[in-house]
Amino acid sequence: KLLAVGATGYRNSSGGTVGAVHIFSTRDSNTSNLTRLCSIIGDGHLSDFGAALAVSSPNIDAAILAVGAPCEGEEGQALRAGVVRLLNVSMFLSRHCAPGKNLTLAQLGEGSDSMDDGTLLAKIRGPRLSRFGRVLHFGGGTGGGSGDDPHLLVAAPLANAGIDTFPVISASSREAGAVYGWAGNSLPQGGLGTGVLDARNSATWQRIGSTAHGRLGSSLAVMRNLALVGAPLSSRIGVEMAGEVELLPWNSSFV
Repeated sequence: KLLAVGATGYRNSSGGTVGAVHIFSTRDSNTSNLTRLCSIIGDGHLSDFGAALAVSSPNIDAAILAVGAPCEGEEGQALRAGVVRLLNVSMFLSRHCAPGKNLTLAQLGEGSDSMDDGTLLAKIRGPRLSRFGRVLHFGGGTGGGSGDDPHLLVAAPLANAGIDTFPVISASSREAGAVYGWAGNSLPQGGLGTGVLDARNSATWQRIGSTAHGRLGSSLAVMRNLALVGAPLSSRIGVEMAGEVELLPWNSSFV
């Protein structure tokens, strides 16, 4: 059995708070028997790398690990946009992981097409200031094979609705929140070299919050083929910041 734990406050050798994901192994449920296999070290200062984790399957040979870094991005349209990375767990364990080893994202092939060995599958970025990757969830499928694999749901609770004209943000659309979904048989791939995948262009489904400051996507849950998405600060006529939960069918366009 494996346990992945995010540590957003992890500091690298230069003193930068870059975050990390620690991978542990255990033979049973007794946490005193945990052994650290290796760690993945983030590369963005104060990016909150490891703030959210999700795994697609309990079967290591088929598992994909999603790692959120919701504050990654330092300028322009990337400012605090947030990034989610997808890793092939089996490839990572067999090709890179060794007891006590710390691995940077560059060592896993990020930023270099020539180093791509199938471990890092995708790097996806959300809209500016959206905190994409604050909440992650795999669900809606059984993992039984192509077409029935768990879908990926990623929230960006501070996403702005409407047109984001840099650097101005309309008060009427601020922090509406958004949720992006990818079908299990068409999870995103790429964005590992000099570019990065845009969540808005690659998602199978997307749902944008309907009220300013509602923060849709602050919480997520999956019940069979429904995604339950929380917007805790959503307001309606006569009821300020009452909050609401939206029920979104996986087989819809989320609209």
